[in-house]
Amino acid sequence: MSAVPIKISDTQEAKHRKEMENEYTETTVQSEQLVALASISDGEGFSSNSGSVEKLMHDVNEVVNILLSTFSETLSQRTAVNAKHIQQLNTILEEAKAMERYLKQKKEALRHKLTMIANALQTD
Repeated sequence: MSAVPIKISDTQEAKHRKEMENEYTETTVQSEQLVALASISDGEGFSSNSGSVEKLMHDVNEVVNILLSTFSETLSQRTAVNAKHIQQLNTILEEAKAMERYLKQKKEALRHKLTMIANALQTD
């Protein structure tokens, strides 16, 4: 019984890099949207009109909601990646344990053969 070690292929690494780039791009676009909303709010800013204060509060609420949804999405993506990494590490650990058992069996068989050879040489 021999274990086949897991090797992360170049395609998996490229896929992971591409996912990270996409995530970065999405975050950048959302940040730009936040800046645009903030600049709109700032432009209408602090006049004495109560309607503009309500508009400002509404815009701030939208910005906070966008930030929270972005954070939530990023957190769920990170959780999924972490779960995948844990699964890969568990697989590697199981393979390492299987390899260790196999090597212990081989070592014991070799020790037994050497003992047999030593006994045969002593009787001669």
